[in-house]
Amino acid sequence: KNLFDDRMNQIVCDAVYRMEIRMPLVLRCIRYCLFLGLLSYMVTNLATRDRRLAFWFHNALKQKLVDDEIPYDISKIKRTYQDIDSIEEFYMWLKGPFVDLFYPHQTLYYRNSSDHLTTLRGYFDGTNRVLGVPRIRQIRSVTKECELPNEVELAGETCFSSVGCETFPRMDCSDGIEQSTIDFDGLVNEYSTVSDLDTFGVFDWGQFNMFYPIAGHVREFPPTFYNNSHALAVALIATLESKQWIDSLTRVVMVDFSLINTHINDYCTASLMIEFPLVGGVITSYDFHVGRFIHYLDGQHEILLELIICCCFFMYLLEAIEKISLMGLCRYLNSASNYLMGVMCILWLVFLGFVS
Repeated sequence: KNLFDDRMNQIVCDAVYRMEIRMPLVLRCIRYCLFLGLLSYMVTNLATRDRRLAFWFHNALKQKLVDDEIPYDISKIKRTYQDIDSIEEFYMWLKGPFVDLFYPHQTLYYRNSSDHLTTLRGYFDGTNRVLGVPRIRQIRSVTKECELPNEVELAGETCFSSVGCETFPRMDCSDGIEQSTIDFDGLVNEYSTVSDLDTFGVFDWGQFNMFYPIAGHVREFPPTFYNNSHALAVALIATLESKQWIDSLTRVVMVDFSLINTHINDYCTASLMIEFPLVGGVITSYDFHVGRFIHYLDGQHEILLELIICCCFFMYLLEAIEKISLMGLCRYLNSASNYLMGVMCILWLVFLGFVS
């Protein structure tokens, strides 16, 4: 009480409060607002830019591959990709919409600036460039002895192993999968591992079994830019069908391909999956992932903003580590303001998710 009776003491205390307490709090609030503003701008920009074009890119693939009907002269009944319920109908779909889009009968042309017709090869539906070659991949079961009671005897009974993981993928998701070289009536097919296929992922997302390893017995379709690509693709499908490449041991078949659309700076990785579960039937699904091809096409300001956000994050991280080392973890967590630092770290991880 006597401390504040003196006018000079009041002035000194007020100055100390302004310089030592209020000013650091104001500067911290300004830093937090700046960080949140830049982060919100970057996340919003990443989440909304080109989304309309990406939606129509995805929708065009779905209409052409999933919703288009199999030609009547092939199936004789109304069928689409999602209506497939047998191995025969899957081959019909390959001969129909798949071949028509990747290997059309008629050569596509466009008129260039010199008013000359130029051949357009290697494109999906004339607008999206095919990267590499499409491929078809299957995962097969192995045969095993049936686990039946002694009282039950079935002559010639053979059981098949299940493949994939029904929960989060584990290292043993390859158990029960046929990994040897198969001779399909003269058509030899080796087993390809994840490293052989040179893929970024490890597992495919299914409907019946939630996770399948990205491996299996693979056949590649011919390049789409050959003059006789259509004939080669039709011949390959006919060979696979005649050699019974898909049989009762097949658990899942995947058709994989990648596209790039340079007109809108987007790419697409696609996978169409047909599962043949042990309970019988056919389950179809598809996954079209559309992303931006060149991340910093619009300018260098995005790089500068991301670098600023990175600097802010590391500044907060170093500040938090210093406080924990001085105060201890328990005392650090007693302050509500320190939880804001944790929120910043979580927002940073969300931002990294959008960027990647």
